[in-house]
Amino acid sequence: MKLTEFSVRNWQFTVVLFVMLAALGVTSMLSIPRSEDPPLDFPTFTVVAVYPGASAGDLERLVVKQIEDTLHGLDDVRSISSRIRPGVARIQVEFEPNQDAEKKYDDVVREVNALRPGLPAELARLEIHKASTLDVSIVQVALVSELASYHALDSLAEELEDRLSTVPGVRAAVAWTPEVAALAREHNDANVLSLGARVTPAEELPKIVRAWFNAKFEGGRHERRVEQIREIENEELARRATT
Repeated sequence: MKLTEFSVRNWQFTVVLFVMLAALGVTSMLSIPRSEDPPLDFPTFTVVAVYPGASAGDLERLVVKQIEDTLHGLDDVRSISSRIRPGVARIQVEFEPNQDAEKKYDDVVREVNALRPGLPAELARLEIHKASTLDVSIVQVALVSELASYHALDSLAEELEDRLSTVPGVRAAVAWTPEVAALAREHNDANVLSLGARVTPAEELPKIVRAWFNAKFEGGRHERRVEQIREIENEELARRATT
């Protein structure tokens, strides 16, 4: 007996089956967790060393070289890269993508902890960070009031932007057109977008936000300016670590 013939002759069974499948689909849609960035760990780790008062050369000689040599001794290492600034060094180790992230993390922690007694006692901080898709540092803030004027809200937004700009890693930009928003991202690697309700037409807001999210930092000749900002941030982090 053909499937179509069986379905027609036993239409009650067919209806019940389709209702059950539909109910299963709705239940799955409502119960399965959903996220913009689903949790996904991969075998990439960053070692951060803070050595207040040390020059980049001293950090490389006394700390970074030893950590790199130790990490190179692990199996399945794909690449190791380091960035050194006065007082702060960052060493990133990436393993082959088919490796177990938790096991490799344990290996890195074990080797770095074993190396720690041989590093300078003045080392204020030695941390190991996992790479994860959950590390998405995006915060959206909207200032809303039924009584305050647009001018008052705009002033408060500018004050909030100034405060956020003092947080290490935050680079804010004010944009009033899609072109300005894209350039702020492409040239300055800005990661905070500020929009003035008083000077920006409502119909332009979606275009500005889309241009902002679609743009990427171009690097190249713009990298030097961003690096200078990062150097200042790292010096401030090193100062805070000693207080």
